[in-house]
Amino acid sequence: DKKEDNFIAGLSMGGQGATQLGFAYPELFARIGCFSYPLINYHKHSDGKIFGDGHPKYDARFARQVANQGGMEAFMKSSYNTWDRFFETPEGVELPPIHFFIGKEDFFWPVHLEMKRELKKRGRDDVKITEYAKLHHEWEVWDRAVHEFIDECDPDTYGAGFRY
Repeated sequence: DKKEDNFIAGLSMGGQGATQLGFAYPELFARIGCFSYPLINYHKHSDGKIFGDGHPKYDARFARQVANQGGMEAFMKSSYNTWDRFFETPEGVELPPIHFFIGKEDFFWPVHLEMKRELKKRGRDDVKITEYAKLHHEWEVWDRAVHEFIDECDPDTYGAGFRY
């Protein structure tokens, strides 16, 4: 019932969902964990070619998301566009703290770097980022991230031998 007791997190596409829900209902969540899914600047990637020409399945999924929203203009105003929700938060709305976790060999790494540069440029030092060297879009990243995120959300159990 209390915001401070509610957290949301997801891995990969679930990280997008967790971010969308956390941004859409900031009054419900104390923290957001995003495992291997960065904010995507769809203004820069409005053609859906986030990864260049190398991921046709992702491009097809993006095209479906845009079509489901009724076109690009509607998509940009929708909750799928977490970039704008994050950087253009309405006056008086406070988003929950967000923590991004990603492997440095993840296919999202270049998009993650774009996000990091933009966060720094806009002075958003309130975002926590954990990067894992030599790891891909894989379970080892997510296992570590879940443990770190739980410890972050419940500091009373940190270091107490709590088993996950």
